Amino acid sequence: MNKFIQIGAGLAKNYLQIHALTSEGAPAVTRKLRRAKVVEFFARIEPCRVGMEACGSAPLSQPKGWARELEAARARRAFDAAGLPLALRPAR
Repeated sequence: MNKFIQIGAGLAKNYLQIHALTSEGAPAVTRKLRRAKVVEFFARIEPCRVGMEACGSAPLSQPKGWARELEAARARRAFDAAGLPLALRPAR
């Protein structure tokens, strides 16, 4: 299981560009993932902080939708999309 400290995800129409850091100052690991493979990728790694950005033409709900999808995939492991234990997550 890969361990990253932080992941940045660029959201596009058909692909997500992933930039992951294994440690401070280390070169980023980059992956171009089709939408169908995103949840599979995140299921294979340990929980970590995930930042998402979308272009101006993307629907406002797109990053929120991916966050919900990743939270659902991680629910069985009791972590949220930011990598925080659900017991410590701030109230919404």
